[in-house]
Amino acid sequence: MKLWYSFRIALAAVACLCLLLAVSANADEVDTFVEKKMAEANIPGVAVVVVKGGTVIKRSGYGVASIEFDVPVTTQTVFEIGSVSKQITAAGIMLLVEDGKINLDDKISKYLIDVPDSWGMVTVRHLLTHTSGIKNHTRIGGLKLYRDDAAEDFIGELGNYPLDFEPGSRYRFSESGYILLGYIIESASEINYWEFLRERIFSPLNMKQTADRDPQFIIKNRATGYIWNGDRLTGRDSEFADLFS
Repeated sequence: MKLWYSFRIALAAVACLCLLLAVSANADEVDTFVEKKMAEANIPGVAVVVVKGGTVIKRSGYGVASIEFDVPVTTQTVFEIGSVSKQITAAGIMLLVEDGKINLDDKISKYLIDVPDSWGMVTVRHLLTHTSGIKNHTRIGGLKLYRDDAAEDFIGELGNYPLDFEPGSRYRFSESGYILLGYIIESASEINYWEFLRERIFSPLNMKQTADRDPQFIIKNRATGYIWNGDRLTGRDSEFADLFS
């Protein structure tokens, strides 16, 4: 669930739009604002919806969803949501807390096998709040996570690295913590992570366009992911290190 760089800037643009429209702005001013921000941040395409007083007052697509095929962004374009995936994972954990299957202050070794001794004091809460001290796997050269990796393989490789700090003593953003939370969801629910999300979050909320971003799946209207690499756009998946939770 990626294209985080473009999506993050798009979110900021939407927030600014809502503030501007609260004062008063017409459609042409909105278009000008969005196009200006796209140019400044090298964003190839973005979809925008503006809500005022609970009413949608503008819905529009700008730029292209695929540079290769020159496909325009529309209001039906499906974007990758990047680290917003973490909020969904956290919601999944809290549903299992409500079910009585997870306790936030349990050691993660209760749900994961072959946890290294150095992680012995790490709790589920530490993973949720980025205070576990477990090293961020995206910053370790040569350590990649791919969708088919088993939990024990990931834990075994990551466990070779010392903690960055004592659990609970500091905050440091870690992608690894949320990968581990995905494995904890599978362990506590006894079903696949994506199946759990479909049953407990996507289906009940009628989220028909939200799913696993794995490139093997054909997703209608999917936007291609790009990242600005110094002076040009490059394909995002060329550096993809995490396809999970």
